[in-house]
Amino acid sequence: MRPYLAAFIAIVLWSAFATLSLPLRHLPPLLVTGLALLAGSLVTLRHINAWKVRWSTFLFGSGCLFLYHFCLLKSFTYGSVPIANLINYTWPFLLVLMSSVCNGRRRGCFAQVTCCAIGFIGCAVLVLQPVTNGTFEARNAIGYGFAAAAAAVWAGYTFFIPRFETHSAWAVGGFCAASGLAALAVHAVAGPSVELSAHDLAWVAAIGVGPLGIAFVAWNHASRFCEPGLLGSISYLCPPLSLVILKIADPTAVIDWMTLTISMLMSVCGILMSQRWRRTVLSN
Repeated sequence: MRPYLAAFIAIVLWSAFATLSLPLRHLPPLLVTGLALLAGSLVTLRHINAWKVRWSTFLFGSGCLFLYHFCLLKSFTYGSVPIANLINYTWPFLLVLMSSVCNGRRRGCFAQVTCCAIGFIGCAVLVLQPVTNGTFEARNAIGYGFAAAAAAVWAGYTFFIPRFETHSAWAVGGFCAASGLAALAVHAVAGPSVELSAHDLAWVAAIGVGPLGIAFVAWNHASRFCEPGLLGSISYLCPPLSLVILKIADPTAVIDWMTLTISMLMSVCGILMSQRWRRTVLSN
């Protein structure tokens, strides 16, 4: 599979994550995280031999997946799911910044940061909407903090995982299995006892196979062959696309179509400008 096609598939699947998790908000985040990650690992079971990687790679990948999904699902239990989801999807902007700063690039760095800011403003339009219309609550800040932590973890994972040993994209199945078992272990010790219905299990399976299974394999493949800054700029589509899906699934959501359109245009503008400057820098 071509790397950028794999990245696009992952982006579309991740954009549906928040919508798929809405019916599971009544369940403990650790329980949902553990079960969904285990379900995601089943997608790669046919390639279980590819799970064998160095301990450093295994611990880093598993730890990032555990922290990311715990923080993300925890953020959904506080306040507005669309806004928490939007803050989580600031990770593409963080990835572009990390690519420019950590790689020591001076030429074109200001241009990339400018494009990053343009795309970020598109998201900020949506984040600030609850503040301006008076629907923001102080307790929402807790969830938004978890969402910001999730964004930082995923940007770090995407940027640093290619710097470990060369490994198959299917190795992410081992990361999912280990982090899923860890989440279930912590839940068994410290989490509340709950009963799962067939309806709950169906939604968990949907999350596991799609956003946590196929998407992870596709993204792991893309992150190994795509330049991080370019990958991050393409991922600007995540925030508005995820909100489009949320809006379709829940027409009563506080986000209106006009604001959503503005955000989408700003994000696309950021992508186009980033690629134009990138080609200019490479040609020089």
